[in-house]
Amino acid sequence: VELLHVAMPTASEVTKLQESKHKEEALRDVERRLLPLCTLSPTRIKVMKFALTYESTREVLMQRCKVLRDAADEARNSPQFRDLLAIILEAGNYINGDPGAKQERVRAFSIESLQSLANFKVGCISCMHFLCITMRASDTKF
Repeated sequence: VELLHVAMPTASEVTKLQESKHKEEALRDVERRLLPLCTLSPTRIKVMKFALTYESTREVLMQRCKVLRDAADEARNSPQFRDLLAIILEAGNYINGDPGAKQERVRAFSIESLQSLANFKVGCISCMHFLCITMRASDTKF
């Protein structure tokens, strides 16, 4: 199928070959061999090529989906990750709030805001590294 895809004549070649089809004796050997390919649709060749690789492509994509699903399940069911997120929320409320004010505290944050913890550094250590080191010191399973 790959060879067919490569050997397919272009649209202009198909037109010229079909015009000369009734004078086959005037065509060269190579041109005569290309005549049957003029009736094939390039789209059909692409479909055949896809059909040959479908199963292996599907298998690879299903494996990737399984890895993502397993990672999501692990993150969703991890008590250590949940504790880390709770500490991050507390730290965010402390940093952004006024301890003396009686304002309502933030109860959630977007996952994208975790990037700011990696960017916020004191010396050579980021806030995210500090939190992870602190969590690791208090829980060896972290």
